[in-house]
Amino acid sequence: SLACISLCIEYNISKEAIKSALYKFTGASRRFEYKGKINNASIYDDYGHHPTEIIATSKALMNKKVLMVMPVLKGGGAERVASILTNEFHKNGYACEFLLTSCNRNEVISRDLSEDVPVILLREYFKKSHTDIFYELLRPVTSLLCVPFEKAKKSAPAFFSYLSFVANYYKEINALKIFLKERETATVVTFLQPSIPLVLLAGRKTKNKIIISERGDPKRLMKHRYGYKFI
Repeated sequence: SLACISLCIEYNISKEAIKSALYKFTGASRRFEYKGKINNASIYDDYGHHPTEIIATSKALMNKKVLMVMPVLKGGGAERVASILTNEFHKNGYACEFLLTSCNRNEVISRDLSEDVPVILLREYFKKSHTDIFYELLRPVTSLLCVPFEKAKKSAPAFFSYLSFVANYYKEINALKIFLKERETATVVTFLQPSIPLVLLAGRKTKNKIIISERGDPKRLMKHRYGYKFI
């Protein structure tokens, strides 16, 4: 657009005419243009006609995936924002999924979310592991280590904070690692605690792009149990 404006100025075209033309410009047609859905299949119109262009279009299609991650879906304000945002992605041709990290199926209230967007429960991906006993024992130990800091109203050392969080959410972290590896082309958008640290820990070795949106004060939400430094 800047090059176009510069060229117009060079030919003494008025600023009003330039502004009007840019405002009306909708982009070139048939450039991976979303046309709608038929029998649950998304239809795109693209001008690509030789192998290089077809491959480029295919890669773009594979990258049009969004995974929204929330702790619960019970009709709250942030959940409504996440639902509306996911609906907009879906309307624009993105393949969307809505993952809940801390919710059971009978607790889901998805009135704001499109019926075309699947709601997935991370708890249904939990698997038993030989490390379960270790984390079960680690949980009370880390809780005891954090008690003196809670009583003193001070942040626990980052190492204790990390151990405490992992001990409490190891099943979610392990299940989410597997889930993200199966969807490495998806962009992950996550709101609220504890979903944000879960996604960041699980996504350390995946190729997913991650966008976080903290909707509150983490110091107030997490208090002293996991430590401000960890957050």
